[in-house]
Amino acid sequence: MRPPLKDTLLNDLTVVPIKITPDNINLLLSNTSGSRATAITPSNTTPTTSESTATNSTITNTLIKLKPSSTLLQSILFRKEYQGTDSDSSLILDFLRTSDLQVTSESGAEYSYYNVSVNFLSLALKTFVCKLGLGSLLLSPSSHFFHSQLLCSGEPLLGYKAEVISPASERQIQRAMPSSRLIMVKETKELYESKVLPHIKSILSNEKSLSWLWNVLSKKKEVERLLLDEPGFILNVDTKWSSHAPMFTSSVPQDLWKNEKSMIDDLYCLAIIKERNIATLRDLRSRHLPLLRTLLKKSLTSITEVYNVPKEEVRVFVHYHPQFYHLHVHFTRLWNDGGAQVERAHLLEDVIANLEEDDLYYQERTMFYKVNETGKLAKAIFGEKTE
Repeated sequence: MRPPLKDTLLNDLTVVPIKITPDNINLLLSNTSGSRATAITPSNTTPTTSESTATNSTITNTLIKLKPSSTLLQSILFRKEYQGTDSDSSLILDFLRTSDLQVTSESGAEYSYYNVSVNFLSLALKTFVCKLGLGSLLLSPSSHFFHSQLLCSGEPLLGYKAEVISPASERQIQRAMPSSRLIMVKETKELYESKVLPHIKSILSNEKSLSWLWNVLSKKKEVERLLLDEPGFILNVDTKWSSHAPMFTSSVPQDLWKNEKSMIDDLYCLAIIKERNIATLRDLRSRHLPLLRTLLKKSLTSITEVYNVPKEEVRVFVHYHPQFYHLHVHFTRLWNDGGAQVERAHLLEDVIANLEEDDLYYQERTMFYKVNETGKLAKAIFGEKTE
């Protein structure tokens, strides 16, 4: 079992910011048993320590995805000119260490989720300093966390959501990286069978790749997110629904969720198939139609009952390629476009109609989708050179 995030942050760490946007801050933290070492990061990140590592040292990478509600906090804490120096790394760690981290959910494997807020005592001290008008005098402008512009702005500091993956695999780190180039793939049946399927099998051959998922399906973890448990599937609140009322602490009972309009606008649920040999759309056949029809009908009914959202306002789709290779179905409100890109999302009702027409539709069909040129899937298809 991995240590709590707070304990991890007390270790000897280096930090590399691998993606910073107005909505997301992705950080890679690396700690080494024995001595400090360079994080195992993609080549276009800037290491924060020497390139050499100690003999017999073991590096553990932790990926932290922060979603801030305060753009001012983000702009000050994580500067655009961040160079990945030891000094800058210390500032980021200071921010995380002086914050309160409340776990909201965890998968039992590498995934865990937190609400991040400023420590109450630190906040009280900052408020006192600002009232005295001493923010710019007592607080160093170079210290982002205690910067007077931030402390005395009047903008609330609460509102960070954190997704933590520890240990983070190379594939998980790569997915969190910005892409310098995207490539459209024309995946024929032959290309799928010769290059893509072996790539998928290589991922699934790692028993740990879906260990978190088996914990969820067996209800060992994330039970608080469970909306529906049927013989062929479960329906959960997706972890991407960050505005959802807290479930881990039960501060808002489920029968009141339908009254939380601000969170319902961001509706995002996930149905996960229990059968273990359906990795992607390519594996679906007409024999799966009863399962897909039942999943669609019962999931929409459950969402309407729990959140009072009409089924005609819900988009239901499957990704190809998915984030993980075990069939799952996404449910979002129509005005939430997250994950619904045309080159990736396939409406479930279209999938059902296609299988009704042709049992082998997804086995034979040529599929189009985009890939990150530096990702393993692109390399499996195109080789090391993608130009």
